[in-house]
Amino acid sequence: MDNLFEEMFTIEGIMGALVISDDGSSEFTKFSSPLSERIGDKDFGVFIKNSINIEALKGAFDSSMETLLIYEKIRLYIRKIKSGYLLIAMGMFVPVAMVRMNCQIIIPELDNFKKKKGLGRFFKNK
Repeated sequence: MDNLFEEMFTIEGIMGALVISDDGSSEFTKFSSPLSERIGDKDFGVFIKNSINIEALKGAFDSSMETLLIYEKIRLYIRKIKSGYLLIAMGMFVPVAMVRMNCQIIIPELDNFKKKKGLGRFFKNK
């Protein structure tokens, strides 16, 4: 799944990405090391996952598919996907349009990645 987020991390100021399933389990976590150093926590993905109330997220996404949370030094872009939520942590000056565009490219691939299990992931359907 790392290769899905390669282009996202080429955008200057992207600090990390986190995919959370509907039940609250973390399916993918990748954060830059400078972010972990500033926070003082070795696993910032666990920190964010524990800070977010999944039930509150479900209630917030009744009518919308995305939201942007703005804090003092960080912004969190949260996007609803079929299997849960995609969170992108970014700096204050990252162009959100670039993040949205990358998410639109990544989300169909995430849905396909989630569906493939067992031996079926080795064979392509034509």
